[in-house]
Amino acid sequence: MEDLGRADWQDPKRVACMIESYRHRYGAAFWTALRDMIGASPRMCVVDLGCGPGLFLVDAARLLGANTLYGIDASREMLGQAQEFLETLSPDVSFRLICHDLDQGDPPLGTENADLVFSGFLLHELERPERVLLFARCLLKPGGVCAAMDYVSGDEAAFVDAMTHSGMAEEQARKRYPHMCKRSVDDIMHLFEEAGLRRISACRLGNYRAVVIGVKVFK
Repeated sequence: MEDLGRADWQDPKRVACMIESYRHRYGAAFWTALRDMIGASPRMCVVDLGCGPGLFLVDAARLLGANTLYGIDASREMLGQAQEFLETLSPDVSFRLICHDLDQGDPPLGTENADLVFSGFLLHELERPERVLLFARCLLKPGGVCAAMDYVSGDEAAFVDAMTHSGMAEEQARKRYPHMCKRSVDDIMHLFEEAGLRRISACRLGNYRAVVIGVKVFK
């Protein structure tokens, strides 16, 4: 299948677009859903798989109480911007950025340290998302949470409308729908189950996005 999402991740214009659209993609509805699903306990160590320009990690420090942050992304341009944003945080917050393509195996990162492993709009881009979710589970402490937000199938019209309102041509949005919305909510929940995560739940955000979480149960 033609790679519709990664071709321009190195493009400075794409980086700027990701930054400009962040508040729309990760708005109040997302944060309300995520915090309701993961609970009120602080998530001190947070890993973002496919972190892009790092804005989720900035918000994880501010909204989830995280003081140890890890960001993994295949784009050096994205990570360069993430470095700038993360350097604005308190000196008490430590961070590490790793340039790595998650489809090429697991990056070097210690296991069973994370309270939360997150991915945003990443699963549909991966060749083997189940393997990456298994890696996410290995990163978690017992009782830690894996969370993913992604596009979901079922309402092409809503997806196309959202993409065109964000500036994408309608023809391109229709072309991207089968790639970006390739899985249903149930499909993603099944991927979590296959990775050994438990207490899996989901929350739809409108008609074309959803947040799914799973817990690494105590041994």
